[in-house]
Amino acid sequence: TNDNNNSTSTAVSSKMRRQFMTSCDVHDALTVGVWQENFVMGVHRNMFGKEFEQFMWKLQQAAPPFVFMDFPYQWSAVPAMSMRPLESAARFVFDVLMRSGDTSELDKWSKYLQSTLRRNVPVCLWMLVALSSNDRWLHQILAACPNDDAQRHFVDILMAAVETVAPHERAKYSELPFEAPLPPVPADEGEDEHDEQVDGDANGNDNGNGEDARRRELVPLLQGTDSMLVRFIDSVLALLLKLSPSWRTFGGYFTFLLRFARMGYAERKLLTNRHLVAELVHFFDGSASPFLSRWHPNVRRVAVRMGSLAAEPQWHDMFELMSVLVCGTFCTDPSSLDNNNNNNNNQNNNSNGDQATPPPPPPPTQLPGRLFYLPSYDRAVASQERVLSECLRKKTNASAVATMLVHWSWYDMDYSTRVIDMLVRLVDELDSEDLPRTFVAIKRVLDIADFGRLHRVYYLMSRMMPTLFNNIEYSSATASCVRFVRRLADSNAAVAKWLLSPSNAKQIEWMQPFMSRHMYEENRI
Repeated sequence: TNDNNNSTSTAVSSKMRRQFMTSCDVHDALTVGVWQENFVMGVHRNMFGKEFEQFMWKLQQAAPPFVFMDFPYQWSAVPAMSMRPLESAARFVFDVLMRSGDTSELDKWSKYLQSTLRRNVPVCLWMLVALSSNDRWLHQILAACPNDDAQRHFVDILMAAVETVAPHERAKYSELPFEAPLPPVPADEGEDEHDEQVDGDANGNDNGNGEDARRRELVPLLQGTDSMLVRFIDSVLALLLKLSPSWRTFGGYFTFLLRFARMGYAERKLLTNRHLVAELVHFFDGSASPFLSRWHPNVRRVAVRMGSLAAEPQWHDMFELMSVLVCGTFCTDPSSLDNNNNNNNNQNNNSNGDQATPPPPPPPTQLPGRLFYLPSYDRAVASQERVLSECLRKKTNASAVATMLVHWSWYDMDYSTRVIDMLVRLVDELDSEDLPRTFVAIKRVLDIADFGRLHRVYYLMSRMMPTLFNNIEYSSATASCVRFVRRLADSNAAVAKWLLSPSNAKQIEWMQPFMSRHMYEENRI
């Protein structure tokens, strides 16, 4: 269609020059430029019009799609004319409807494409291949589109194609022979973390200095897999390298990955094999990617500072995605499991053949079904107190962050102690308007029902009360904390017991001015 338009434009331009060159002295290049601009304007004016949308809908009704479900991997052998109506519908929706300001007809087209894709495997494969070969649609709609409805419908259409192809492709998820995880690349002294990190020209191509060629030798090419779905997911993940400039609108990108991860064990395993948890942490703090930039050496990394005083990035689904991936793994890492087994064996030998200590029950955050271990690098990066503290400081998904804290704190008192120290530091440093996110995490951690529940409560209260007393001059933040402690005592019996203990009376005397007489008498403080 583009070639026909260009040839038509050139032919008409030549004819126009022959007709009007004798009557006016206009430069040839100016004539061609004016005509081409007017031609493009006319195409866009009609393309986004109501009449063209009605024409495309009548075209779909006149050529109903065929149903192909028996040969999903022979999609290239399907007669081209039988796939053209659906291809034209997909291109019309992606290039026209989702870019127009009027989305009143988008719901109708989205439902039509979804219902058709679920009955037509070859078109699903065509769509995945088209999106993998060129990320224009992915970037323009998932990342840069300011219309939330357009992003939502695009994600629904993608999920219809993915869910249709996935049952045929799951056997190929792990066929790619990954090398051992590469160590992270330390940033050079004085390097600006917001500069571009991959060498190349303005289009992200190799600039000939050999750096990209050296990186290709370090890891296998992701294009070596035969799975079209895996190639598509790799293309989506590569988009993370240049996603940060779209921080105001990239919510749909993480919504799609979240829905893909919730499909099941195999999909979560596929994402964690690509170290997505660690990549999301590096994306959040703006540091260089240790894996994606090497697996996709031709993709130019673009990093900018995300967020402003007036707006925050759309972090909600990104942290929900991290939480789903983390909770789909065992709460312990293999090294701690080996240490526990060795300790149990030593205890068994010393106790003359007593039975081994049974493993702890699964945490309440653990997802049902098969589990696997989170890569050690991802766990080390994502479970850092520095990273989690920064997540709670910013306006992120506090519930998802708290879920990860609970998952890793289950039957792990060392990590629980570090988490409580981090939370107390946040109480000490944050203002009253930023404290509710920390309160969510504190409540979730204190509600962990394992053998260390009392220890967590007593340790946090003994650390937090002196901190609040030292900040008593900040009346607004202190009052917020006192109200939170009261609500915590209403829902947690261990907290109420600590507050009512005579041995702790002196530590809470200063709280009385911050509580009304009714609150004071009700809690007997």
